[in-house]
Amino acid sequence: MNYNALQENTLLGIGHPLLDLLANVDEDFLRKYNLKKNKTIAATESHDPLFRDLIENYNPICLVGGCIHNALYVTQWIIEKPKVATFIGCVGDDEYAEIVEKEAQKVGIDVRFEKLESKSTSSCAVLITGTHRTLVTRIGTSNYYSEEHVKKSWPCVERAQFFYIMGFSLPMNFDFTLQVAIHSEENKKKFIMNLSAEYICKRYTKEFMEVFPYIDIIFGNEFEAIAFAAALNLKSKDFKAICLDISNLPKRNKETKRICIITRTEKPIVYAIGNEVKEFPVVLVCQEKIIDTNGAGDAFVGGFLSQLITGRSIEECIKCGLWAASVSLQHIGCNFDDKWKYVK
Repeated sequence: MNYNALQENTLLGIGHPLLDLLANVDEDFLRKYNLKKNKTIAATESHDPLFRDLIENYNPICLVGGCIHNALYVTQWIIEKPKVATFIGCVGDDEYAEIVEKEAQKVGIDVRFEKLESKSTSSCAVLITGTHRTLVTRIGTSNYYSEEHVKKSWPCVERAQFFYIMGFSLPMNFDFTLQVAIHSEENKKKFIMNLSAEYICKRYTKEFMEVFPYIDIIFGNEFEAIAFAAALNLKSKDFKAICLDISNLPKRNKETKRICIITRTEKPIVYAIGNEVKEFPVVLVCQEKIIDTNGAGDAFVGGFLSQLITGRSIEECIKCGLWAASVSLQHIGCNFDDKWKYVK
C-alpha cells in the first residue's frame, strides 16, 4: 500500500505523554495497594508508596507510553512517512520528557509538546500479573495544559483531517477537547475518541455526553462499554445491544453514522454502524508467544487509524488493528522492530 500520498499533520492526537514503569508483580502486591487485575485507576497520594516500592524492589522497565503516544507510534510505524501524525501534549522539564520526545520522533511523529518548568512528566505503573495488567497513572503535567499552548497549537488542528482523543482528556482538557470536536464537525472532519477507563465512564459521564454528539468513531473495551452503558442507564446488557445503543446516541452530523467498536480480548470484536451491528473474529496469538499484553488495545487503534486515514473500509481498518495488536502482544509495550510489515 502506498502511504506517500498522505499529507503531513493529517492525524492529530491530543493527550498525555508519559513514562511507563513496567514490572512483573504478584497478586499480593495488588492486594497490598487495593488494586484489581485489568483495572485502570488514577493515582492518589496513597499510591506514592507504590511507585517507591516498584522502583526500589521490582526493577521496572521504563517505556515511553500513554494511549495517544502508543496509538500514534503504531500508526507512524506502519505508514513510515514522517509527520503524518502530530502529537500535542504536555511534559515536565525532567529527563523523562527528553526520553518521551525522542521515542515519539523515532518513528516520525510530529511532536508539539508544552514543557513546564519545575514539573514532572506524567508516569504510569504497569503491573503485570501473568497475562493480566493493572495500570496506576500518576497525572503529573497533564493537569497543567495551558490556554497559551492551545492557541499555539491551533494551526495543527486546522491542518488535521482526523482527531484522536482519549476520555482521559475530559477531566483536564475538556475545553480544548470540545473546541476540537466542534471544529471537526463544522469542517466535516473525523473526530475519534476512546472511552479509556471504567472510572472515566462513571465519573465524567456529563463531560462525555457534551462531547458525544461530535464523535464519529468511539472505541472501548468490554469493561468500559458496560460501565458507560450503566452510567447512561442503558438497559442493554448484551454487547451487541450496548454497541448499537452507543452508536445511536444523538449525533450532530446526520450525514454520517457513528461507528462504535468494542474490543473483547480474545473474543470477536463487536462493532456497530447506525442500526447495523456485526462481529469480527480475532486471530489468537499462541500463549507461548505472548510477552506483554500492555498496549495491545492502543496498538489496535493505531493499526485501525493507519488504514482509516487512507480511506480503507471499516473491516480493513479492523483487520489491520488486530494485526497490530497481535504484534504488540509479542513485544514489550508498543515498541516494535522492523521485521514486521503489514501486508493487506
